[in-house]
Amino acid sequence: MAPTTMKAFMQIEKEGLDNFVLKEVPTPQPAADQVLIQVRAAALNPVDLKRGHLNEEYPIVVGYDVAGIVVAIGEAVQNVSVGDRVFGDIMRDSMGSKFSGTVAEYCVSPADLVFPIPDNTTFEQAAALPVAALTAIQCFEYCSCKEGDNVFISGGAGGVGIHALQIAKHVFKAGSVATTASSAKFDFVRQYGADVIVDYRNEDVAQKLKGWADVVLDCVGDVEAAQQVVKPDGKMSTIVDGSSSSFQMLKPTNALMQKLASLLEEGKVSTVIDTVYPLDQAQEALKNLAGGRAKGKFVITVSSK
Repeated sequence: MAPTTMKAFMQIEKEGLDNFVLKEVPTPQPAADQVLIQVRAAALNPVDLKRGHLNEEYPIVVGYDVAGIVVAIGEAVQNVSVGDRVFGDIMRDSMGSKFSGTVAEYCVSPADLVFPIPDNTTFEQAAALPVAALTAIQCFEYCSCKEGDNVFISGGAGGVGIHALQIAKHVFKAGSVATTASSAKFDFVRQYGADVIVDYRNEDVAQKLKGWADVVLDCVGDVEAAQQVVKPDGKMSTIVDGSSSSFQMLKPTNALMQKLASLLEEGKVSTVIDTVYPLDQAQEALKNLAGGRAKGKFVITVSSK
């Protein structure tokens, strides 16, 4: 049985990194179609820094990605049982959901958005995957990515980018995958599927890859450069520039999570973790995320009970 209160990493005011604090709050209870998860690990994403732009009702618990153990289920839940090791993205709407976040000792999630963790996968590995991988899958499907396509992914070393490289190459069977990175990260992005790498600090990607890509995934917000790289009959998506007509906001679904769970089970996608932090260092992790120098994902470990 879950305790009545829990520790949670919360955003207490609209903007500013100092407004993220660890607090003691009531433990959420699952609705009829939800599960209560004892969180073992959660991951941070850039979207956790952007909810302050919305008309949120504060305080809110931070976090979308989760991996943990189901400790209670709603009366209508049939696909999950108490004791199951599960992972998922708990937010149906990636901006502004009022559900409890995941960087806490417990969280609730729609039952259809969590799936079993493979036996050979740790909680930390599972928690790092959902938002990044689901975003990549959704964007490539939106762009009708197909076998043999030239795919350009800007910001290949980041949380979404490093997983998108793998998914483009191994899931959508891209013919060639290009990305941008600093020269210090060339070997890193090459390891996960990059065939062509542009040093964004010293080279103009719009000129070097002009008209090269059938599919473009913009992970850094440079839509103008992305529009130069995509072919006239190609397609692009951006996950940063909300004013662009090609903007894609992740909308997790049961079908998307099922695809991801299968890819993880089959070993077609590997989790890439930069650093693992304990819950009491979540603010430090968020500040490092805001610094924009991650190689993969920042993960928060929450419970080892």
